[in-house]
Amino acid sequence: AWRAAIAGRAGAEGSADGAEAAAQAKLLFGGSAPLARCDPRGGLLLVKPHAVREGRLGGIVRDVVAAGFELVAGRSAALSRVNASEFLEVYQGVSPEAREWAEELSQGGCVALQLVLTAEPQR
Repeated sequence: AWRAAIAGRAGAEGSADGAEAAAQAKLLFGGSAPLARCDPRGGLLLVKPHAVREGRLGGIVRDVVAAGFELVAGRSAALSRVNASEFLEVYQGVSPEAREWAEELSQGGCVALQLVLTAEPQR
């Protein structure tokens, strides 16, 4: 459900599951991870710097909430190239775009949102 909700949405990337979300949040926020709860129906949505700069954060949040997700926690972050590469380590060797994504994430502020699937999508 998580991947389907954000599929094709430029400017957003999400974790595969709640465990991956927790690991990614720890990388982003260190010991102060804002994760309110770890839920197997949850994920970490990372709104990329270009989408934040273009003012698309509100629309992205609206779309994921309409897709049946609850916004549990959120935080802005600025990642260095090293931190971005570490954050995207799970994609290395899997996605040829992983290197480009890491470069993009280090180009400005992004917003990390913890989401949990709670309802059927609104139509």
